[in-house]
Amino acid sequence: MNSLKVLARRNILGQFVLTSAIAVVAGCTNGPPLPATAAEGSDAVREASLGPDAPTLYYVSAYDCVWCRIWISTYYPSFAKSGLRDRVRFIVLHSPREADGPYADEAWPQDLRWLRAELLARHIRKVLPLFALARGQSLLEACVGTKQWEAVMLPAIQNATAQT
Repeated sequence: MNSLKVLARRNILGQFVLTSAIAVVAGCTNGPPLPATAAEGSDAVREASLGPDAPTLYYVSAYDCVWCRIWISTYYPSFAKSGLRDRVRFIVLHSPREADGPYADEAWPQDLRWLRAELLARHIRKVLPLFALARGQSLLEACVGTKQWEAVMLPAIQNATAQT
């Protein structure tokens, strides 16, 4: 019986270590990493090869957000395979709950508060998932939801990365 408890503890510790390693590779700034299907490949290596002027895609999600899970499982894999993912830095921000929306203080590290202020100034809806494309501290485009991901953000990424 004791050996089963030790084995269970090791399994939990192993899962924690694996999850932490994936979080580092996926470039998460807070919260757990993207699912394994979204964290495939070496994001750290991919992003290290980007030039200093490469745009950054910020993805704001919440753990209880159904639309966020749909985006991760359906849209992110296509994005990753399209080659566009290789042209941008990708940062995941997690709101504590969907009801808190994308602008909850807990989701925004101090160094990204400028982006939250800019999104609010542009009256970007308080809906998840939220996507923001920036170059340095200049917001290039922002949108919410899966439909706007396809109609607004993908073309914005194509335009922004055509220059880099």
